[in-house]
Formats: sequence, C-alpha cells, structure tokens
Amino acid sequence: MNQSKSIIDTYFTKNQPYLIECAYNILKKINRTDLVNDLVNQSYEYIYNNLQKLEDHITKSGMTEAIIINYMNKQIVWERTEFKKKFLTKHNTNQIQDSIIDEIDIQQLLNVESEIKNKLTHIKQTIPTLPLDQQILFSLMFSGDTPTSVSKVSNHIGLCKTQTYHLMRNLKDTIISEYTNGFS
Repeated sequence: MNQSKSIIDTYFTKNQPYLIECAYNILKKINRTDLVNDLVNQSYEYIYNNLQKLEDHITKSGMTEAIIINYMNKQIVWERTEFKKKFLTKHNTNQIQDSIIDEIDIQQLLNVESEIKNKLTHIKQTIPTLPLDQQILFSLMFSGDTPTSVSKVSNHIGLCKTQTYHLMRNLKDTIISEYTNGFS
C-alpha cells in the first residue's frame, strides 16, 4: 500500500504538465477547459482513495497513466459522475449555455427570424390567389397545429396516396416558386 502511494505521488509530481494537457484535451469535449486543474485533482483523489482496489494494477503492471487518463475521460463522457456533480452543477451548465448564446451572432438570428416572417407573410398572401381546389388542399394539409400526412388527406379527399402526394407536392412547389420569383 505504501509503495502504491509513493508511485502515485511520484507519478503526479513528475507528470503534472502532461496530465494537465490530457485533462485540457478531455475537457475540450464539453467546452470547459477552465476546469483542468479540478479534473487532475479529482483523479488524484480518486486514485488515492481507491488504492486498495487499484494496487495490483499500479504496482505490478505499471498502468498508472492509463488508469488516471481513463478515469478523467470517464468523468466527462459518462452522465452521472462525481466530477460532474461537483463541478458541473445546474448553475454551471447554465453559465455554459449563456456563454454559448453570447457567442452566437445576434444579427444572424434576427435575419433568420425576418426571413421566416417574410415566408409566412408570402404564404398568407399567396393562398387566396390560388385556385379553389389548391386552397382547400392547403387547408386540409395545415388544419390544426401540425401538418397533416398524405394518408390522412388522401382518405379525406378520396384519392389514392400517390395522387394526393403529387397534388401536395405541386402545391408546395407552386408556393415555393412564387416566393423565389417574387423575391429574386
């Protein structure tokens, strides 16, 4: 047991820069490279607290490095780990999400929103100008909160699914082409 403790202490002392580099690369997976020292320290605590279980691997096979790096990796990859409980609480993950949102170009989001509004406005203006059968088909396709499937529309209008699919596809193509022709 004392031999294992000295092996662990020596390994962490001699290889601290390497372990920090490994932890940095592991933490890149979750965009939290600020927790490098915490991950290395957590792995030291784990190894030290579990020396009895790991003693054979550490002293006989010399797998100290593999055990440490494997432990650090699992702390990040697995869902419910001690490291995540301790350092990645809900408060911390909210900070991560906030920082990610800060990095997104707000103007890009506004442009996408504007484009969607333009498309919806175009559809609302285009539908009344279509022939009556296409207006009815549109109302069947988009009745309620979600679009209706080909099979539901085909059952309602009494046509086979293939014919209904082509009618629906033609209606969508008409709306799209009028949108692109009107705004190009």
